[in-house]
Amino acid sequence: MKSERRVPSANEPWQESGYVGGLVWVLPVAMVVAALLSFVYVMITTSIPIVGHITFVIAFGFAAATAWPMADAAAWFKVRSVPVMRVVGAFVGLFAVYCAWVVFVWMLMQHAASGPVDLLELAASPRGVWMVMAGMNETGTFAVGSVGAVATGVGTTPTGPVLWALWAIEAAIVVGTCVMLAPRRIQDRPFCEDCGVWMATDALFPLVTEATARAVRERGLASIETAATPRLGSDGAWLLRSWRCSHCWTGVFRIDRTFKHTHIDVRIPFLPRLTTQSAEPVVRAAWLRPEDAAELDRIATSCQHTMA
Repeated sequence: MKSERRVPSANEPWQESGYVGGLVWVLPVAMVVAALLSFVYVMITTSIPIVGHITFVIAFGFAAATAWPMADAAAWFKVRSVPVMRVVGAFVGLFAVYCAWVVFVWMLMQHAASGPVDLLELAASPRGVWMVMAGMNETGTFAVGSVGAVATGVGTTPTGPVLWALWAIEAAIVVGTCVMLAPRRIQDRPFCEDCGVWMATDALFPLVTEATARAVRERGLASIETAATPRLGSDGAWLLRSWRCSHCWTGVFRIDRTFKHTHIDVRIPFLPRLTTQSAEPVVRAAWLRPEDAAELDRIATSCQHTMA
C-alpha cells in the first residue's frame, strides 16, 4: 500500500517530470496520420481555383487534424514533457509538409507520365521532389483572382519569390500549428509518478475575490472563505482547479485568473469572429496537502448548499 504524499508547505511547486514515456510510439502514429491526411489536403487544395484566406484555413485544418491524434497519442503513451512534444510537433509538421509536396508532385507526374509513377520511390528522393517544385515555381501552379477572372484566364499566376513566399506561409501554418497543438493533452496536466497514471480533474471553483486567491500563497486553501457555484467558462474569475490521483489520492491545485480574447484582426468572411479563453496563473501548480484536500471538500459542500 502506497503511503500518502506529505509536503511541508502549501507552496511547494509541482513540476512535470520531463519523462518521455512511450514517445517511440507517438512518432509512428503521428507520421502515419500525416501521410494519410496529405492525400486529402492536396486533393482539396488542388480543386480550389483561387488562393487566399480559404487556402490558409485549409492548411490550418490539415495541421490540426494531424496534431490532434499526435497529442492524444502523447497522453495515451504517457509522455510528460511539453518541450519534447513541441520538438516532435515541429518534426511532424515538417514531415506533413514534405508528404503534401510529394503527393502534389506525384499527382502531377501521374497526369504527365505515360505510365504509373512509384509514390514510395518519389518520396525517397527529396532532391527529385525539390527539383520538380523548383521547376513549377518558375511557371506557377495556380491563378490568383476572382472566380470569374480565373475562369477567363486573366487571373494573376504567382511565380518566383511570390510563390515561394506563399508556400513558406503555408508551411509555417502547418508547422506552427503542430508545434502549438502537439502538447495540448499533457500541458499543465499533473501525472502521478508513483502510480503511473494521469491525475483526474477533481474540482473547479470560481473564487469570489482576487484577495482570497492571492492569500492562498501565504496561508494555503484555509484562507478561502467563500467560493462561487461551480461553473465553466467564467470570464474575469479566479478559478481554483485541483487534480487528484485515483489510486493514492495525491493531489495538485492551481489558481488562475481567466479572461477572454476576441481576435478582431481575423477577417474570414464565412467564419465567425474568433474568441478564446485564456488563463493567467495567480497561484502556480502546487502539491495539495491533506489539510488542503479537506478544505476542498468543505468548499464543495458549501457550494452545494448554495445551489440548494
